[in-house]
Amino acid sequence: MPALDTGRHFPPRPVDDDEFFADASARLGALHTPDGGFIDDPQLAAHNLATAAQRHGAAFRWKTPVTAVMRRGGRVRGVRLKDGTELSAGVVVNAAGPWSGQLNRLAEVGGDFTATSGSPSSV
Repeated sequence: MPALDTGRHFPPRPVDDDEFFADASARLGALHTPDGGFIDDPQLAAHNLATAAQRHGAAFRWKTPVTAVMRRGGRVRGVRLKDGTELSAGVVVNAAGPWSGQLNRLAEVGGDFTATSGSPSSV
C-alpha cells in the first residue's frame, strides 16, 4: 500500500511545536487479514459487542448461573437459570468465557466448537 505513511510520528505534538514536522522516529507495523479477524484488545471488543447487542434489545444477567439448556426441535432455544427463570431466544450465544466448556456440556454440544490448549493441531 504505497500511499500509506508507515512512519511512526510519536508522541503527538501541537502544530506550533518545532518537532511537529520532524521525520518519523520509527516504523509502524501492521497485520492484514482479509479473510479473518484480529482483536488486540479483547476487553474492548467484548464491550463493543455488548453495547451493540443492547442497542438491538439484548439484556444481560450478570453473575446468574445457568442450570440447564432448553432445546426444541433439536436446536438450543433458551436457558434455565438457577432461580428457575427460563429465557428463550431464537439465537443463544455462549459468551461464558472460561466457563464456556461447562455451558457447552449443558447444551450437549462442544465437539465442533471446543478450543483446547496445546499444539495448534489440537485447536
